[in-house]
Amino acid sequence: MLLLILISYSLGKGFRGVAAGIALTHWASLARLLRAEILQIRESPYVRISEKLGKKPWWIAWNHIVPQVSRQFVTGLILLFPHAILHEAGVTFLGFGLSSEQPAIGVILSESMSYLITGKMVAGALSGRGTGAGNAGISGDRAEPGAADGSGERA
Repeated sequence: MLLLILISYSLGKGFRGVAAGIALTHWASLARLLRAEILQIRESPYVRISEKLGKKPWWIAWNHIVPQVSRQFVTGLILLFPHAILHEAGVTFLGFGLSSEQPAIGVILSESMSYLITGKMVAGALSGRGTGAGNAGISGDRAEPGAADGSGERA
């Protein structure tokens, strides 16, 4: 996280700095996973047979390795995405990320701190609960089944 903050600050606050920082700090774990998978595939029997049959290395890579590694690559990107969003939120919340005009989770958290400190979020949650209870019919005025006007009498 500290490296991400340093990269973001050195490249300038804003989207460019945060995007570059996240890209430079999050690629290593996925690269290690893909490298291990590629080394395992290169040792498989069908790749060895392709080599002995005289296939070129780029043909082996494109036809044998890329189709198998692409699944891990896409899955890794999908799993890294929420992690990157949380890091962006942290950097933005600390003031090194996106500006307050740009929509981001960190900006929302930063703006809500004044409400959290004064306790206004609790008051808002309680008033919403009361409205929802009244609308759901939990307030005590229950209508009989079949009553159209809510008076409790059948027509």
